[in-house]
Amino acid sequence: MFRPSLLCFVPLLPFVALACSGSEKPAPTHPTTVDATALSLELPASSEPQSTNAASPKAESRTDNDTASQAKPSSDVQADGRMLLRKWHRGVHTQRARLIAGSTPGHASLRAFVAGQAGGGPAYADLLRTEQAQSQLGPVFSMFATKWSTEGVHELVGALHLAQVKSAAWLAWAEFAVQELLAKQQWVEAGALLGDLLRAEVQVGYDRERILELQPLVERVSKRASTFVPFRDYKVQSGDSLWKIKRELRKDKILVNDGWLIEFNRKRKASLRAGETLKIPLGVLTIEVWRQLRVLALLVDGVPLRLLPASMGEVGAETPLGVFTLKDCLVEPVYWPQDGRGAIPFGNPENPLGARWLGFAEDPSYGIHGTISDATVGSFESQGCVRMRNADVTELFEFVGPGAIVTIHP
Repeated sequence: MFRPSLLCFVPLLPFVALACSGSEKPAPTHPTTVDATALSLELPASSEPQSTNAASPKAESRTDNDTASQAKPSSDVQADGRMLLRKWHRGVHTQRARLIAGSTPGHASLRAFVAGQAGGGPAYADLLRTEQAQSQLGPVFSMFATKWSTEGVHELVGALHLAQVKSAAWLAWAEFAVQELLAKQQWVEAGALLGDLLRAEVQVGYDRERILELQPLVERVSKRASTFVPFRDYKVQSGDSLWKIKRELRKDKILVNDGWLIEFNRKRKASLRAGETLKIPLGVLTIEVWRQLRVLALLVDGVPLRLLPASMGEVGAETPLGVFTLKDCLVEPVYWPQDGRGAIPFGNPENPLGARWLGFAEDPSYGIHGTISDATVGSFESQGCVRMRNADVTELFEFVGPGAIVTIHP
């Protein structure tokens, strides 16, 4: 079977023989499994004795949650607060207002934290200093709160990087710190911490909807990539084009595509002007996919530039795990079914590949591609490939090409 050797950034006649995509009907969603022991979330140990308040007679006037909470030993109040923090940070934004509406000390502390995160930082810092960071959300939360309120966000980031356990308090303060760093235009630290936050949320089993809520932060970081990704200058010569420049760079094993060069240089279009200086990014672009979550991330040196929904293989045709290398990258790919039928062109309803194909060198039957139904993206319905919305896979195609590494996690 003839298989052309194509580069992503060279517009050629699309042609590919594939076995990854068959029926387009949605398959049942795989059950989500989370290893609860993978990382401590700062919850109370099951062996910790639970107070019964047996020594204190019940006061008939104690009828509201706040009074009941005050009657508890401080260890129990903090345990309740840590559970509340964990539940709040795992919840999607539409659930969060309801989760902080209670009247316990933990609810009050969490509301103050939320207000500080939403732009009330100075007032929240004053509150924490006044109360010496005696939060009802646990000792780890208080430690990070004290670090931030007395020493600043950079010292908080240092403490977060030193922490070995990604507890609920770590996750909450890491997101808080990313937002403050972005507000201060500290792009280097914000990008690195955002990458750590993304991986931590995946590791402790956050839901895909919650993880995808990091998209606005990822977009803000990606727009400033030229401030933290190493680059070298290139002076545009008369007669230069992006295609010519990319071809020469590939000789030096620098893999860049049009979309990456345009975004990195904050250009509106691909046109070049003789004499202008073009920044050539030297960071390594990689793709990470989490199969169970149906999420794909494009990263540069570990910092996320895109965070996107995807579909994975249905039951019996699971998406393969491991490390793969992109090879054939095609525009408007032709589909070759395995049932003996001839080639099915792009645009035919029986061609499930969508607008782009990025095939794996290790197994040409698998790759990343578009779809004929964007509405199905996010399910388990492919024959093993990673499917994306057509707009998303088209943009990804403009960033990465042959040689880029794709890692597919469970």
